[in-house]
Amino acid sequence: MALITIPRTLSLTTLVQELLDDIIVLLDPVDLVHLSYTSKYFHSVVVTPLTWSRCLRRLASRDKSPPLLDTFTATREEISQEIQRISRRERNWKKLLVTKVREVSIEWGLVGKLASDGAALVLLRMESTSCDLWSLPNLMLRQKCYGPCWCHLISIAVSMENKVVLGGSNKGQIFIWPIVKENGEVVDSPRTFQGHTEGISCIDIPRDGTGRIVTGSLDRRVIVWDLATGARLQELDTNRQVIGVHLHEAALRTFHTDAHFKKYSFPDFQVVCKHHLPQTAKSRTRPSSGDAGFFFCASAKNHGVLYPPDGPSRSAVETRRISTLALDGSHGRVVVALENLKPIGEAVKVWNFGEKEDEFGSLKAADKQVEMALNCYWWGEAQAVAIVDAGIVVWTRSMRLVLLEFD
Repeated sequence: MALITIPRTLSLTTLVQELLDDIIVLLDPVDLVHLSYTSKYFHSVVVTPLTWSRCLRRLASRDKSPPLLDTFTATREEISQEIQRISRRERNWKKLLVTKVREVSIEWGLVGKLASDGAALVLLRMESTSCDLWSLPNLMLRQKCYGPCWCHLISIAVSMENKVVLGGSNKGQIFIWPIVKENGEVVDSPRTFQGHTEGISCIDIPRDGTGRIVTGSLDRRVIVWDLATGARLQELDTNRQVIGVHLHEAALRTFHTDAHFKKYSFPDFQVVCKHHLPQTAKSRTRPSSGDAGFFFCASAKNHGVLYPPDGPSRSAVETRRISTLALDGSHGRVVVALENLKPIGEAVKVWNFGEKEDEFGSLKAADKQVEMALNCYWWGEAQAVAIVDAGIVVWTRSMRLVLLEFD
């Protein structure tokens, strides 16, 4: 039997250098700075641009936002400022402190849906054959995506990772537009996948690098597709009309018009758990959203239910019915808009479910100018919301896109 020699003195400096570097970059920025003052050795390790670059990329990955500078050419001071910006934004999110408000007017039409992957925003008007892709955080129209005239879109999704915009039609087709334009130009002739017999009510794009997409339909089926080839990889008949779907790792979650939530194992589709939410009537418009293994559903009795990847569900009650919502599972937050409330400051609520409290909080203003914007009545009611890297985007009845920033 081989003998293992253990050094008499074991310390961090005796570890393999690569292992030590991997441990150091897991520290928060403040702890990283404190470590640099403990000894000359750690000071020499921490002050290198490579350490700060890796720390920044880790924070940006956790924040689902790409770095705003080239980490391979940036100076340590520039990287440090970027890390501080990301950390400051997270603190403001927890405090619900809005630091800046931007707004732009858009073309008139029936208010529909917003979808975002954090880095880009897609806007869909009701009964429309097209959707608009907006760049962030400057809220500039990037490209217009047109589908066939014989159907209209009822669901949307976007993925900057895959460089595509997806739309589900009321006839059961999926349309895929490449993200290629920059100045509001038109992109037509999308790729088409055919598999459902009724309208596609929801689309999910897993962030697992597999190139799969998942669609749920009013024909009661869920289909897993290969985005590159259009092949149907998996198919599930749920026996209920599907209005919400989310695939994460080895679990598939669905939400239905009769307020049933189900969790299936994937890929064998065995029912793991199911739950029936309170309801007053069958509805195709009850909002739901899934992200990073979390799934949030709004019931008809003024409260929402959160289903985490593991463990029991949690709920939070509001004073009015939730008309629309957005979920950021990576950071543990839900943004909702309450119906029949005009000022954004009153209509938009945030639940940081990563904290202990199970309640929605109201937005706060960093200065008088932001306070005036949050209390502005002429923008109208909040009709759709989306969580983006910079903060929250609200689509109001007066055809305005309002970006609430937390930087």
